[in-house]
Amino acid sequence: MSAKRKFRLGAFIQATGHHISAWRHPSTQIDAGLNFEHYKEITQTAERGLFDAVFLADSPGIWGGSPETQIRNGKIAHFEPVTLFSALSSVTKNISPIF
Repeated sequence: MSAKRKFRLGAFIQATGHHISAWRHPSTQIDAGLNFEHYKEITQTAERGLFDAVFLADSPGIWGGSPETQIRNGKIAHFEPVTLFSALSSVTKNISPIF
């Protein structure tokens, strides 16, 4: 008999959601990218849902394009993943970070 395999769940989190215009929705938290409580709530929700991990994509520190484009894109301002996951590890017990 083979060993039981486990199904692993992971959440891919982005500050304002995955749709390019999600930051414009009226119920979106405008400062989500730089709001630790926002990431904490998402991570703790994933933990309560028995997820195994959360993933946060890393990105360049400086984005290309014109300043006007950067102003219109709500995904520009966000925490650096290593620092954010270090802080999140203090408020969760069973979630693993994926960089």
